[in-house]
Amino acid sequence: MSTPRAIERLRDAFPARCTPDAPLAALSTWRIGGPAALLFTPESEAELAAGLALLRAEDAAWWLVGGGSNLLFPDEGLAGVVLHPGQGLAWLEVEAPLLRAGAATSAVVLCRRAAQAGLAGLEFAGGIPGTVGGMVRMNAGAHGQELAQSLVRVRLLDPAGTIGWVDAAELRLEYRGSPGLGARLVLAAEFRLAADDPDAIKARLRELLERRRASQPLQEASCGSVFKRPADDFPGRLIEAAGLKGARVGAAVVSQVHANFFVNEGGASAADMLALVELVKRTVRERFSVELEEEFQHVR
Repeated sequence: MSTPRAIERLRDAFPARCTPDAPLAALSTWRIGGPAALLFTPESEAELAAGLALLRAEDAAWWLVGGGSNLLFPDEGLAGVVLHPGQGLAWLEVEAPLLRAGAATSAVVLCRRAAQAGLAGLEFAGGIPGTVGGMVRMNAGAHGQELAQSLVRVRLLDPAGTIGWVDAAELRLEYRGSPGLGARLVLAAEFRLAADDPDAIKARLRELLERRRASQPLQEASCGSVFKRPADDFPGRLIEAAGLKGARVGAAVVSQVHANFFVNEGGASAADMLALVELVKRTVRERFSVELEEEFQHVR
C-alpha cells in the first residue's frame, strides 16, 4: 500500500480539490474526529472516477464521506484520503413524475425541490441530516417510510471505473442497508413520485419537521439515531426504561429529549462516545435481554 505516493499524485493532479490535514470533526454531525491526511473534493463524476482510479492503482487507504451523519471518526484521524463530493455533484432534475438528484444533494434540498414541483413521496426525509448518496446506501427512513418506496434507478461508479444507471432492485434495499451495492459508489438517484398540490406537500413537510423538532435534539451535535430498531420495540424506549437518559461519559451524553440520540455537549472524543455506546448496550442487554445494534458507522 502506498498511501503517501497516492496523496502526492492526487495533489499534483487536482491541486484545487485537495486539502491536507483536514479536520474530520468539520465533516461530522457529531463534531468528532481528528485530521484526515488529505481531503479530496471532486466536483464532477469524471473527477471522482479519476481520483478513485488513482487511489486504487496505488492501493491507498480512502473513505467516502457525504453529509457526515451516522459516522464516528477516530480521535487520531485517518492516515489516508477522504473523498467528499462537492457541489458539482449536488444537482437536481425534474421530469415529472421522476426526480433525479446527484449524490451530494442534501435531503433538505431534495425534499424542498420535490414539494415545489408538486411531487409527493419524500416528505418523510425532510429532516434527515444526510445527502442522497448516503440516503441510498442506508435506505434512509423515518415516520414509517423509507427511500426504497420511491427509488427506481441509481447511477453508480464500479471499481473498474464504469459509470451507469442500474435498477434499484439490484441494490436489494433492506432496513438501513443496501447489500447489493457492494463496492460501488452512488453518483445519483432517480425517484418516481406522485403528483399532488405543492402547498399540501409543503404542509406535510412542515408538520413532520415540527414533529422532529419536538421529539429530537436537532440543535445539538448528534449522529441521528444511534441504534437500529430491534424487533417489536424501539431503542429509545428501552434506553429510557433502563434509566439512561442523561447518562454520560465525558462530554458524550444520552439526550434528555430522545434517548436514542447521543449528543456531543462540546469536546467529546470518539473514545467517550464509544464508551457511552457500550455502557448503554450492556445495560439494555442486562435489563431486557435485547442486543442493540449500532446504526452509525465507526470509521477507522
